[in-house]
Amino acid sequence: MFEIYDGVQFFLKNNDNNYIIYSITGEKYHKDINNCYSKFDEIEDEFDILFKNSNKAEKLKRPHSYDKTGESTTTDVYYNMPNGDFVSIVCSDWSEKINISDSFRVEISSDEFADFLNNKAYN
Repeated sequence: MFEIYDGVQFFLKNNDNNYIIYSITGEKYHKDINNCYSKFDEIEDEFDILFKNSNKAEKLKRPHSYDKTGESTTTDVYYNMPNGDFVSIVCSDWSEKINISDSFRVEISSDEFADFLNNKAYN
């Protein structure tokens, strides 16, 4: 996995002695955002086959919520599984002003983690 991604992130619950992984993300940094978009398209084609029974959300490009100038964008697509779990592909195109590397991410998350993000994490 570390030959493909620059970093891997795991999400666990606090005080969970079972150490259940609720979400895992692989991230690869890009100097050229076009390389990110190429990888995005490649993985999307593979995921369309792998997750053909999912409810695939339309690919969206929108301003990145972290960048208040609106100059950075995120492009993503979500594969929502019948049980509430999801898989996503994301390219983040950061403004030069932000000084963060553009990145490609693949995330696999449980429905419980999605509920946490959507309803608890930022409240």
